Amino acid sequence: MIQNNDMEQLSKDLAPLCDNLTNAVSALSSNHGSRASVISAAQAIIHAAQGPQDLYVHFVVNKCEIIVMRLFLKWEVFQEIPPQGSISFTDLAAKIDAEVGLVARLSRMLIASGMLSSPGPDRVAHTHRSRMIAEDPLFRSTAKLILYEDFPQAAGTPEYFASRGRREPTDRTDTAFHFRRGEQPGRRSAFDLINEDPALLKIIMEAMVRTQDFLASPGYDFSWLVSPTSTSSEKAGDGDDGDGGDEGRTLLVDVGGGAGHTIREILQRTPELAAERCVLQDTREVIERAKRQVAEAEGPAALLRGVRMMEVDFHAEQPVKGAKAYLIRRCLHNYSDGESVGILRQIREAMASDSTLLVMEMVLLPESPPFCYAMDMAMMGIAGKERTLEDWRAIAAEAGLRINRVVPAPGIGVSVIECVKEA
Repeated sequence: MIQNNDMEQLSKDLAPLCDNLTNAVSALSSNHGSRASVISAAQAIIHAAQGPQDLYVHFVVNKCEIIVMRLFLKWEVFQEIPPQGSISFTDLAAKIDAEVGLVARLSRMLIASGMLSSPGPDRVAHTHRSRMIAEDPLFRSTAKLILYEDFPQAAGTPEYFASRGRREPTDRTDTAFHFRRGEQPGRRSAFDLINEDPALLKIIMEAMVRTQDFLASPGYDFSWLVSPTSTSSEKAGDGDDGDGGDEGRTLLVDVGGGAGHTIREILQRTPELAAERCVLQDTREVIERAKRQVAEAEGPAALLRGVRMMEVDFHAEQPVKGAKAYLIRRCLHNYSDGESVGILRQIREAMASDSTLLVMEMVLLPESPPFCYAMDMAMMGIAGKERTLEDWRAIAAEAGLRINRVVPAPGIGVSVIECVKEA
């Protein structure tokens, strides 16, 4: 039982947290960072107010909500609820070929948790949260990836460490991803297995498109790429391959750039940058898919038509030498420190002395939102990791690079880490 003096202290603890929430609401704007501030302030109040019983309830509710969400995603229930208005449990059960009693019990769990709403007895309707899942296929793929693919793997993590020992996973052929699927160590990486599963690959590729939006990079200024007398640090280059200006020089190489979303964004933000002086690199399968997409593209996606698309293995020699800038975005977090150093070395060997390498990744800080550390846990499942600035400095130095500056991103965004060749 909570004593009166405990409640008095709780009241004192909550007062400044409530002020923080009020201030965050007052500063609310259209950008994600301000919404994240409101959510963080509200969560701080909940955390401070929770006692043992509340924490128990929190664990139970979260577990059951995830279970029902996985079922509803698998059964495509969200798409069967009308965009406006409501549907009876009976009609919804008929649409998904399930017993009415089962649909009612599962729906009531999500109604109680606030994912769905109920405008009347035995009826269910969307909230703004569930409507996002129903109406946005890419967001739905993201939810499927997290809840239906990643969750069983995460749940089996204790058994994985019991089998492999209490150490960081560094072998990408022996991870929690493999353990869940009963794969023998030492044979194929998680990426090999994903490429052999078209349904899973489709979900991952669609989720990557959606996460490009909310794992945004800051307003980094790429205009220096088209300035003939400046590098990223606003200094003229003195390098061998960079001498004589930038005429004819490749200006940007996007290493492991997938379907080209990052290059397209850069071209949109830097209209003076010619697509013909940019290179998009990835595996054969990804590049072939990107070429098909660009051939059929209209609007902003058509900007990629002039970009040179190249099949590469970024663990092997970088074929484009002396480019003004190399960019690698959200790739290194898929790999251990040792493999990341190897990838960086291949790029370093191709760089001119005035080239810049732009590493676009999360930089973990003590004040980073929980999502950033959740991403680190997710990456651990395939022997990758998110990194602190000290981690980035260490692997850059081992690869013969030096971090020149970091352009940070707010919230859960992707920072830009500028690297140059170490003398």
